[in-house]
Amino acid sequence: MRHWSTKELWQFATWQWEQKYYEYFLLTIHGTCWGIKIGQQLKIKWGDLINKSFNPKSNLVIDGVDMGIEVSPFCKELNLMIFKELKPSLNELVYTNFRTKKPIDYKNLAKNLQRMADNYMSESNIDAKELYPLKGMSFQIAWAIDVLKYNKLSRQAFTDVGAYLGKQNVPDMIDFVKLMPVEPVTDIRFDLVDLKNAKIIKEPLGRSRNSIRIKDFILSIEE
Repeated sequence: MRHWSTKELWQFATWQWEQKYYEYFLLTIHGTCWGIKIGQQLKIKWGDLINKSFNPKSNLVIDGVDMGIEVSPFCKELNLMIFKELKPSLNELVYTNFRTKKPIDYKNLAKNLQRMADNYMSESNIDAKELYPLKGMSFQIAWAIDVLKYNKLSRQAFTDVGAYLGKQNVPDMIDFVKLMPVEPVTDIRFDLVDLKNAKIIKEPLGRSRNSIRIKDFILSIEE
């Protein structure tokens, strides 16, 4: 079995939108972009994403705490689009049912996500046995895997991402994402001069010359 990828989660989110599960759609997309714990994510209010002039914010602050998260241009555009569509108050929790005005229930989150995932996979002919059950932490894991792969699965990346996620050590991160760090392998090469654009520049030869001498050359190499 393997974890859901960001692409698979976004495909699932598109299905959520079509089913009018707008609050879960945003929960899924935001989770894969920010990688924060689901308990923290559920506290986000529209005022944390949209300012009083109804423009998208560039940094995420939850309950007055700066999360150190820069809201990307994509997320700012998405947040503003959904805000204009749903027309919530700035004090309203983001992940709230637009009809009932009830926020997502943390206690039943895993059950509701898996119920939706089962329906989605059934309609999409996806083999559920390939994927781990969908939980709130699935979005955080997808984000972590993306960051680790961007950093070529280096051990340092496991350490740094683990620190952000609150993991104690690299083994905890390995258990969390079910991936192993890739140790760098020394590449012994003999063509580095070629990679530095080494050149042999020949000086023009006089007509009377019938041999090439060393002073007829200039060797060039870039740093």
